[in-house]
Amino acid sequence: MRLKLITSSSFILFILLLSSGAGRTRIASPETDLFQEHANPKLGKMIEMGPQALLNDYRHAKDRPGLGMDYSVTPSWEFADVLTDSVDFGWAQEFGSQTMPSTDKLTGLTVDPTGNVYVTGYSDFVWLTMKYDASGTLLWSQTYAEPGITDTYGEDILVDAAGNVFVSGYRWGPFIDSDILLIKYDPSGVEQWVADYAGAGLNNDFPNAMALDSAGNVFIGGYSYSATVDADFMTLKFDSEGNLLWDRLFNGSAWSDDWITDIALDDSANVYVAGVTADDENNDDFGIIKYSADGTTVWITQFDGITGTDWANSIAVDAAGKTYVTGVSQHYDDYIDYYTLKLDSAGEEIWGIRWGVSGTGAGDSWASDIVVDDSL
Repeated sequence: MRLKLITSSSFILFILLLSSGAGRTRIASPETDLFQEHANPKLGKMIEMGPQALLNDYRHAKDRPGLGMDYSVTPSWEFADVLTDSVDFGWAQEFGSQTMPSTDKLTGLTVDPTGNVYVTGYSDFVWLTMKYDASGTLLWSQTYAEPGITDTYGEDILVDAAGNVFVSGYRWGPFIDSDILLIKYDPSGVEQWVADYAGAGLNNDFPNAMALDSAGNVFIGGYSYSATVDADFMTLKFDSEGNLLWDRLFNGSAWSDDWITDIALDDSANVYVAGVTADDENNDDFGIIKYSADGTTVWITQFDGITGTDWANSIAVDAAGKTYVTGVSQHYDDYIDYYTLKLDSAGEEIWGIRWGVSGTGAGDSWASDIVVDDSL
């Protein structure tokens, strides 16, 4: 389970308990940035899902500094009334660095079978990882920094069956390119090892998603800048001791920015990645790749929708080796719809389903995550 939460000065961790029709909870957040998940901030720019006018149409949208090096502008959505039936707060914990000004961001969350909650992110540009018990008591927190390095950022977090914690992130500056970092903590929060990946050509490398197999191998999906200064799909496999077993890059046909958004594994340790790749007309498409356990490319599938932009946001695999990918796809009217694909074991499309609101009140619909159950 992964959750992305964003705040400008501190983060609040909410645990929600589902109940059957018991009451109503009002959630209000005047500064939540719904667009941040639809941009790739580490690319240093807002990657638009449609014409600029589409972004400007959003109610209460305003400009705020983006996370890119060029301080690019990303829209921020303000909303006040999100009503959710049958949800009760179990507990809430707030964390802030107590410095002024401060920047605290929670980027990854996972839970274990006993209800412990693990989060990672950064506080004042220093990587922060924390473990809470099921009642919300902080059990431990760890920061990671390196001498001479300006910033370290946590990105994603997973826990294995023994309670060991794996967090992916990256280091940044000064005078160096970004490198991927992978840290393992034991159940008590003691650091076991740190692995890094600098990529080919010493260009910037960033992680976006992580997976863990039963043997303790860790897989990271993200992107790496090539010598042409374009981002490419990047898939990494580390063993249980943090040694890099293989790395794979994929550059789309348009020689433009390509990046992985999600990663999944099957029971045979085959690796599936989904993301965004540009076609020959420089339109963004779904990009889906299957690798074998040793890193051999099994198949590559690219989905080009009706028109314009298509982004794959999440991928899942069932027990029969079928692949499911969901994301967003631009329609003729310039609005964005959900689009979900099912692929067979050879990467061929079985079906694709588009969903969006049309007519009066039409607008964008964003699909961000997908899971499959045992019946498929």
